[in-house]
Amino acid sequence: AEPSLKRKVDEINAKRRGLYQKLANDSGVSVAQVAMVTGMKQIEKAGPNDMVVDITGTWVRAKDAVLPE
Repeated sequence: AEPSLKRKVDEINAKRRGLYQKLANDSGVSVAQVAMVTGMKQIEKAGPNDMVVDITGTWVRAKDAVLPE
């Protein structure tokens, strides 16, 4: 990928990690738990044929995504 694109992605990911850390601290849960819940919400919002990465780490259509119980 282009260096400018990689920098932008890294910047966005750093901001997201910071937000997850704040939410985790405020809620008394782990960052991993915040990330999991956020990911589940994003998959639930996706259109049925949108491609998402499910809990198995596989790209699938949202309607076929494997979610944690």
